[in-house]
Amino acid sequence: MASCMTPGASRLILWLCLTLSTGCVRRVTVRSDPPGASVTRRGESIGVTPLEIRVWFVPFAAQQVRVGMPGYRGVYVALGRKLGLFRAETVHEVMLVPNHGRSGTWTPEEAADASK
Repeated sequence: MASCMTPGASRLILWLCLTLSTGCVRRVTVRSDPPGASVTRRGESIGVTPLEIRVWFVPFAAQQVRVGMPGYRGVYVALGRKLGLFRAETVHEVMLVPNHGRSGTWTPEEAADASK
């Protein structure tokens, strides 16, 4: 019985299935303002900003890191948000906001300073 698929098409389908099921290594750079913030993944420190991280890109898998610095609010960054099948690297810029107490407690002067 003859196959209706060419060898090239078979290889392409196999490559797509393997790529989509296992993922690929991608480069993600995390930068912060101010620089020097700690970056943690799953509660373990992996470095300080600016930091290049190699991650496995798996479609629909949630991967995140926390960027924080003493005196500033921590921020969670979704690493796969800007990645795709044909996008091998991306940069995430994080602006850290100073701790200021509970919501609504800034004075007008503090709000003006934070927006600079």
